[in-house]
Amino acid sequence: MGELAAFFALGAAGSIGVGPGLQTLTLQLLPYVQEHGWAARSVAAVLFFHVGSALAELPPYLVAKKLGGGAAPAALIRVFRRHGFVAVFAASCWPNPFIDAAGVAAGLARVPLRHTAAGLVAGKVCKGLVQMLLVLQTGLVEPYAAQIEAASLLSAALTVIMTLTALLRWIGG
Repeated sequence: MGELAAFFALGAAGSIGVGPGLQTLTLQLLPYVQEHGWAARSVAAVLFFHVGSALAELPPYLVAKKLGGGAAPAALIRVFRRHGFVAVFAASCWPNPFIDAAGVAAGLARVPLRHTAAGLVAGKVCKGLVQMLLVLQTGLVEPYAAQIEAASLLSAALTVIMTLTALLRWIGG
């Protein structure tokens, strides 16, 4: 269970900008999937990682819903107001850097929290399972195992350094 909690935390941390995000997926989750294949533990790791990632996407939604206003394009708000869950699902089921904007648009459009959360979880889990399928079918990760391990250590070290730097700046200033 500790392994699953770690993947949940990594997914959440990557989404809120504390962890290395895409690198966490590439350097930790996908090699794990490659190693364990379609085993239940591998599928569970993918699910926990992406559920953590989805739930960490809720703060921009909540802030936008609470504060209202905002600079999101009116057309985007209309799409989210009209299609709710489907619009959130569509925005979160493919890798894109604008998922926070989708959360803000959902908040501004007053999409109910349960529809937003369900759309985020469903979209991210769907994306994760497709990524898992692609990794296992192509063997994409295996030839680069040594490089991924080295990059993973470097990524972890950089994350620790960036976090400590941010904490020191916050404490000092």
